[in-house]
Amino acid sequence: MSRAVRVLLAAVLATVGLNSFAGTQLIIPNPTSSSLTPGSSLAIDVGYNSIAPADDTLSGLSFRMHWDSRRLNFVNLASVLATNLVAATAPQSDDENFDGDPNTNLYVLVSWDDEADAWPGPTLPRSLFTANFTTQSTFSAGSTAVRFSSRVTALDYDFAANPVVVTGVPVADTDAPRILLRGGDVTLIQGASYVDAGANALDDRDGDITSRVIVSGAVNTGVPGTYVVSYDVTDLAGNAATTVTRTVQVLPPDVTPPEVTPPTDITIEAESAAGASAESLVELLAAASALDDRYGPLEVVNDAPSIFPLGTTVVTFSAIDEEGNTGTASASVTVEDTTAPTIFGNEDFDVEAETASGTPATNPVIAAALALVVANDLVDGVVDVDNDAPSLFPLGTTVVTFTAFDNQENVASATLEVRVGDATPPDISVGDGVTVEALDATGTPASDPTIAALLASAVATDTVDGTVSVTNDAPATFRWTRRSSPSPRPMPRAIRHR
Repeated sequence: MSRAVRVLLAAVLATVGLNSFAGTQLIIPNPTSSSLTPGSSLAIDVGYNSIAPADDTLSGLSFRMHWDSRRLNFVNLASVLATNLVAATAPQSDDENFDGDPNTNLYVLVSWDDEADAWPGPTLPRSLFTANFTTQSTFSAGSTAVRFSSRVTALDYDFAANPVVVTGVPVADTDAPRILLRGGDVTLIQGASYVDAGANALDDRDGDITSRVIVSGAVNTGVPGTYVVSYDVTDLAGNAATTVTRTVQVLPPDVTPPEVTPPTDITIEAESAAGASAESLVELLAAASALDDRYGPLEVVNDAPSIFPLGTTVVTFSAIDEEGNTGTASASVTVEDTTAPTIFGNEDFDVEAETASGTPATNPVIAAALALVVANDLVDGVVDVDNDAPSLFPLGTTVVTFTAFDNQENVASATLEVRVGDATPPDISVGDGVTVEALDATGTPASDPTIAALLASAVATDTVDGTVSVTNDAPATFRWTRRSSPSPRPMPRAIRHR
């Protein structure tokens, strides 16, 4: 009978329960330890022997090794017997529960097959492999088993293997718990009530152990002083936490007001007749500070008006501590008007002379120009303007100075030029034209009495210079002109005058 047929027959007979075994293929597991702490290494040397009878010339063996992955973490199979090795699988899910243990959930399958029926070779017992595990970090109590189940044995042999039982041992607890203070140090006024806020305690093994916290130290709020409240706790393993303390300061009643430091007194320029707005003093007002001997820096308020009028305004700065003590200080804000008025309308102009002496100030042009000059003050509004204009402006340029004062005697001045000139020509008058008789064929000489009288009658009067000389362009002889009438008569030449 061939080896393959014998293996198949053995499997069938084992299935129907009709096999009669001549011997046993025995798995002999040997763990490095049976009690392990979380995270420890576990090595199981899996040995083999055949008994009743012992035979080192069999056809091979195929079996499974099972474990609970919630307790053990599989690392690898090492030093696997290479003789006729046909399978050493990766971990597989034990859905069919081959080992009959519902707690195991993974297995590896290892198989050897020798067609020559010479397995595992001389020298029994033998090591088949070493299975390496590490215990899970949560495996600190209870036990777990590594089990073995048969897949195929040699003909006429059954399978036997004892499980490896590993017990979890908790790691010694040497870590102290931690105390977390609720709130911080406390400051109270004498006579106030005090209720301790307490503390929480946490342990890496025992969890919340706040109920085990021991509080020591009494606080007497009726007596000023410094009191220390201590908090201590130990975990179930007896590890003591570092003591945490809270300082409770009981102070006598506070009767000292805060010290208020005002800003420096200041003088500012008026913006209008109303004074100056507080907006221009924001930084100055914010410069005030207050310091309390018990409560430190405090907020400062003030009674500054929205508009500071002309003159000095005293601003009071105040700060109140938690006991109601009020500290005050003051600073002066002086609003003054030092800005002179502004003069407008002073424009230079030209005017015609009325007489040789010039032009009087009553001249409409002069009077209107001087009246256009006005002054406005930032505080007082429109103010009077005075000038040094003369009653008579002589020929030439006259500088007129205008002066304006506000109510604070701030003075402004400005000038304009009045230019008096003579651009009007003299006025010439002359008698009526004359007709004279020609004295000869050339005409009539200018010395003719009638002509001479006409020429002498021309006079000229100037606004500035009075009577001025008159010249003419009369010829020495006025030529005659023939008349067009039947009785021709010489015509006089027109006399030009100016």
